[in-house]
Amino acid sequence: MNYYEGGSSNIFPTFSGQYHQGGLQSFLSPEDSNVRGVGFLVNNSMTGWSTSSVYSYVLYRLSWNPNEDINQIAEDFCAINFGKDAAEVMAEIYLMTPVAYKYGLHIEPISYGRFNSFIHMNTNVFPGMGYPQMDHGREHMEFLQKIYLRCKPWEYETLDDLDHGIETAKEMVEKYKTIKSQFTDKQLAQELENRLNMPRWLIQTNNEYVKTTFDYFAYRENPNEISKQKLSESYQRLLKAKKYFMATPGFGFKLFGVDILINSAGEVLDDLAKAEAKLSATPTRERLEVTITKQQELYKELLSKYKNEAVKLLYIEIKVDGRDLLIVNGDKYKIKNLRWDGAHVQKIKFFDKLPKEEVTVIPLDIESRPMHQFILEQPAAENDYTVTVYMYDKPGADGIMEFELYYIPKTPKEIGLNLPWKN
Repeated sequence: MNYYEGGSSNIFPTFSGQYHQGGLQSFLSPEDSNVRGVGFLVNNSMTGWSTSSVYSYVLYRLSWNPNEDINQIAEDFCAINFGKDAAEVMAEIYLMTPVAYKYGLHIEPISYGRFNSFIHMNTNVFPGMGYPQMDHGREHMEFLQKIYLRCKPWEYETLDDLDHGIETAKEMVEKYKTIKSQFTDKQLAQELENRLNMPRWLIQTNNEYVKTTFDYFAYRENPNEISKQKLSESYQRLLKAKKYFMATPGFGFKLFGVDILINSAGEVLDDLAKAEAKLSATPTRERLEVTITKQQELYKELLSKYKNEAVKLLYIEIKVDGRDLLIVNGDKYKIKNLRWDGAHVQKIKFFDKLPKEEVTVIPLDIESRPMHQFILEQPAAENDYTVTVYMYDKPGADGIMEFELYYIPKTPKEIGLNLPWKN
């Protein structure tokens, strides 16, 4: 369940040997165990040094001897992939990974009593909760406040764990420096360094994300010069960590939640009273969803009214798990994942190009669960005449969205369709 690692994360692999050995030994511990034979859960990847490769190697080795020295297994794996000279130190680094990731990324108190214990991060994504494009980050900051309040009784212990994680990640980088020169394959040596720097700055960013969150709410609770200074310092550290993280070769993360916190913290540092007033005036999720529903009802009326002028742009069937944006320009599209697993296009067909002029795009829903799709941004000169469709498949699990897009060759203002969240 290394839910922090995705296809484009480019972080150093996780060594799961201790976890699997402990589980296997527990499973076989009863004297009257009736377990016979071996069932494999190995991945397709049997070669290389990735998370799935080491996972497969460990399970095969433990199938011969569940009590074999896990350190020796790690060293043998590293000897195969990196050579005997580097094997001992590389094994030490692999064995440190579960410590770095568990303590550096996990926020323990928020997991109490929850099935999902890793709610502030997903594969490659620090999600922004709610509708940050429309609510100015209000719901995300309310989400972070719940984390803050849950951790508050154990704030010292929570931050101490996070610091233990980052110190472990730093130590992994330093260990590698002692053997980097031993690699004759310079490309591999550089890749290993980049892959070790990635978790170092991922964990540092997460560390400062949590600390800035705590300092943000502490300042709002008790605004004084001391709490303001503390927030200012953590805010600056977060900016620095994000900068180094994004500059690491191979960076492939999305920092939506981090950016919302940076924006919110900057606003309260600039003018606390003004920031508080802005938050109070921002619509809640409930109000926003009522507004969205009214927009969707208006779509039907406008398509009926302008049916002789409406031009069919495209048809799409897409599997959505969470929140994604469909962004269309001309006859090209891209998907931007906002939260949880990325969307998967099942079918898409363009019937026309979106023109390079102000038009009004309207979705026609065929099949989807609420909230249904809606237009977040209409084509205009400032966005190079691009339309952005917001797709939100409410829990649970994923769901199919099937819809068509039409455009009416009139501006939204001409036909009476405004985007309230743009006001």
